[in-house]
Amino acid sequence: YYPKVMDFQENNLDHFQTHWSKGHPVVVRSVLKGGSSLNWDPVAMFCCYLMTLNSKTGNTTDCMDWCKVDIDVKHFFLGSLSGKAETNTCQERLKLEGWLSSSLFKEHFPNHYAEILNILPISHYMDPKRGLLNIAANLPDTVETPDFGPCLNISYRSGEEYTLPDSVTKLGFETCDM
Repeated sequence: YYPKVMDFQENNLDHFQTHWSKGHPVVVRSVLKGGSSLNWDPVAMFCCYLMTLNSKTGNTTDCMDWCKVDIDVKHFFLGSLSGKAETNTCQERLKLEGWLSSSLFKEHFPNHYAEILNILPISHYMDPKRGLLNIAANLPDTVETPDFGPCLNISYRSGEEYTLPDSVTKLGFETCDM
């Protein structure tokens, strides 16, 4: 099920709930179109990152053969400017991924964090703090709530590879989604 964010603004929850109740993945499209006042470009996000923390080495995945490589976060983001990572490897499609705790994402990307919470469709399902139908948001105070935060997937391709039909991000799920 691949609804656009506008589908939720039109109160079309029946279709969503049908898929949700069957455990189907729901991929919401066009979330940032027309509603975001922030720049979500990898370079802009990198500048935001630099304002709060020095570069560290992160785990990236070469999407050509899905092997993991180590690359400095700075070089990963700078590679998106030239369309190629500035490393001694030949990877032209890279993806940086990882779980950020909500507090860490909020600390390093405060404006982006607030924007995500503001544009979440069907907030009663998705709001991590006040969602009435979000089980994790409504656990008793005596239960330690899991803090998976947002799953960060930033990827890019070089030059003509944008026309290739394969994707740089695989559809997947986490155990917390079950």
